[in-house]
Amino acid sequence: MESVRPWGTTQTTYSVRSGKKIKLEYRKTNDKLFYLILILLDKIKLVIIMTITFKTILRSFLIGSSFFVTLWPYLYTGIPHILRGPIKGFRYEYMPIFVPIYYGVMNVLSVLVLKQYIRNDQLRMFVTGAITGLVLSLIGHFGFRLPEKLYKMDNPNMVHIVAPIIYSLIFGLILYNVDLYTR
Repeated sequence: MESVRPWGTTQTTYSVRSGKKIKLEYRKTNDKLFYLILILLDKIKLVIIMTITFKTILRSFLIGSSFFVTLWPYLYTGIPHILRGPIKGFRYEYMPIFVPIYYGVMNVLSVLVLKQYIRNDQLRMFVTGAITGLVLSLIGHFGFRLPEKLYKMDNPNMVHIVAPIIYSLIFGLILYNVDLYTR
């Protein structure tokens, strides 16, 4: 968006998805070479804005995949795995790779997509946790039959109620506080 001011400066505003607006002011001139240099500087500002967005994405991914957040799924799946032995069709060895990547991606999606609709950070984390829990409960129940094999549940459909609650607490309390601490 560009607006011309009465004293001859032009102001260009770029908005970033994180809600920040960066303003660039320059004087219009008849010198074409100088104007081309200003346009080039304007494009460099866009690269800087993309870098800021990339830093936000990288920060969100690293916080989402941090040890404090990913510890809890290892505990509630690892302890029954150790006590009852290995489950046929489920490789627990892939969890240390899959869980941090999935948590990081969900945190990035939370920042990029849900931040536009939910302004309260903690509420956004609770909603992201509930969505994460529902997706993982569907994968665990229908893909691997974990409620029956790992937890010996009589009603395996209860996992679709319990998992979103657990994950919303993990995201809303633990991930939110880790995010606050690292700001």
